[in-house]
Amino acid sequence: MHSWRHLLRLLTSEELFQLKVIGPILHDIIQNMKMKINGNAPDLKVRMYSAHDINVAAVLKALNFTNMPRPPYCATLLFELHEMSDASMAVQLLYLNSTDPLANMGEPHVLELDGCSEFCPVEKFTEKVLHLISDNWEEECQFGTGIIFKSSSLFSFLLLCIHIYTFLIY
Repeated sequence: MHSWRHLLRLLTSEELFQLKVIGPILHDIIQNMKMKINGNAPDLKVRMYSAHDINVAAVLKALNFTNMPRPPYCATLLFELHEMSDASMAVQLLYLNSTDPLANMGEPHVLELDGCSEFCPVEKFTEKVLHLISDNWEEECQFGTGIIFKSSSLFSFLLLCIHIYTFLIY
């Protein structure tokens, strides 16, 4: 059986970093936060995404949270947008890793990005993840066959490959 560290190496291989697999979800999160700040977003209190534990692991790894056990099934990663007392906006990252919803779930763990406190200013958060977001998905994601994948298709394809690989090694 391969270790969690092996899985982290797989998730951060050169090809995956070059293709910026995590970029589409982080781009979407940032864009939705900016729209909310500017008053251009629908009047929603929460926006939810569903993912497998391996996807949660990939996001955690991309954000440099590597000294953690493998995320269990049903792990939850929360990106909360907060208005601070000085009217500035900040992102708080919370991680809930309980696998039994009937048990006492406890409080989520606060995750602090390198160089940020519990509440990371939106501008600083954006700056910290910008290297994971592509400016030109179509150009970066060509596979030499003349076929250009849209970012969501590529993201789905790569995640499927990771799941198949993980299934085969276990």
